[in-house]
Amino acid sequence: MSTTHTFAGSCLCGSLKYDFASPALFAVNCHCKACQKSTGSAFTPVVGVDKSAFRISGTTAKAFASTGDSGKPIRRYFCTECGTAVYAESDASPQVVFLKIGTLDSELPVSPSVNVYCRDKVGWLGRINEIPSFDLLPERKKAG
Repeated sequence: MSTTHTFAGSCLCGSLKYDFASPALFAVNCHCKACQKSTGSAFTPVVGVDKSAFRISGTTAKAFASTGDSGKPIRRYFCTECGTAVYAESDASPQVVFLKIGTLDSELPVSPSVNVYCRDKVGWLGRINEIPSFDLLPERKKAG
């Protein structure tokens, strides 16, 4: 998908860090209920990287395990300090680490190319471009 570069990322507080030196295997937007609940978001942009090229450092990540559609466990790892969801591993794809794209320190040269688990997609996403957008939080109008 891309040439090999070293990429790094971390949780919100910076105590759980990772890096990988391999091309992205894939990038997707996952709309499944488990991703929605584990991240508190409408969907989760995820990049797959080769597990052998993935290194974690700093605070030990804690995992929460659940069963995926394959019937095999999925472990979702998060920072024990700030709670940021950072990555996941699945017994159905043991050589892949599923990184939350938002935890990367810099942008990848690839972007999600497919949406998966759209059966769980929240309805308002189809109208996202109709919602007013601002570069920063707009000022509130004073009551008056």
